[in-house]
Amino acid sequence: MKRFSKPTLIRAAISAAVVLGFLVAVQFLNSYYQQIFIYILMFAYFASAWNILSGFAGQFSLGHAIFIGIGAYTSTILYTQFGISPWVGMLAGGVLAAGVGVLIGLPCFKLKSTYFTLTTIALANILLLLVQNTRSIGPLAINGARGIQIPAVTGNDFGAMQFLDKKYYLYIILAMLGVVLVVCQWIKSTKMGYQLAAVANNQDAAESLCVNSRALKLKAMAISAFLCAMGGTFYAQVILFCNPARLFSEALSDKLAIVAMLGGKGTVFGPTAGALIVETISQFASAKFANIQGLNLAIYGIMLIVCIRFFPDGILPIIQKFVRRVFRKKGEVKK
Repeated sequence: MKRFSKPTLIRAAISAAVVLGFLVAVQFLNSYYQQIFIYILMFAYFASAWNILSGFAGQFSLGHAIFIGIGAYTSTILYTQFGISPWVGMLAGGVLAAGVGVLIGLPCFKLKSTYFTLTTIALANILLLLVQNTRSIGPLAINGARGIQIPAVTGNDFGAMQFLDKKYYLYIILAMLGVVLVVCQWIKSTKMGYQLAAVANNQDAAESLCVNSRALKLKAMAISAFLCAMGGTFYAQVILFCNPARLFSEALSDKLAIVAMLGGKGTVFGPTAGALIVETISQFASAKFANIQGLNLAIYGIMLIVCIRFFPDGILPIIQKFVRRVFRKKGEVKK
């Protein structure tokens, strides 16, 4: 029987206590604050999925809105035009996005990291323009720049993934975040994770040790795209609207990168910490200064500059070092 180390058990206990406390606190929050927490957890989920490719594998992407949009549009089209539940559409969108991710990766992973990043930006903008200028693909109505309105249902309908009581959205995204964190932890602690770290650090050295860097990066891309697309379905069901300017935007891709980098790119819980900071500031700034257009973009830019200048490894590693130092000093005092 496998024995878990004391630090692992402590982390598990703390995580369980935090989740339990959060679930209790949700019952006393009004819909406004529930909405804020939905967006915090959702962007923690997106940034964690982004982190699998750009953090673990070192392939910095600024085009992950592609996969969010694919997931949102796939489930929305299946639901509005064929009556298929968003839960099924979520999986269909994930599979489609994973396939698109592999198709993108096959030629693009031959490029050096900087050129790969520029390529993802270009592809995201091309796809945005295509969706904005396409009204239909055969029998499938996309409606171009107008987007697709998702018909609202009355009450709480689990099958349609629509709820008047926002706490149910919170439960769903909390479960999704838990899944993606487990996936990230599994990747990081397995052979795949060590190989991805080696490729991200020095690809030539890793390949000299018989590591198939291209296959690894394609796996990371497929997993990252699949998870982002599933989150895209959730995003569409929360706002009940599929709009290309929102779901395929460059600002959305940039936000995922900023969230993960601020928290700690390449760490398991860094994107969650980053989302808590970025999205909290963004939501309250938007509410306080709603009449100032483009404020969010300015905030993201300032955060990115501060992060690169003062916290190149993110905030979470700094917090972890501080906590270890405190516990070390307490241990020395007891001795």
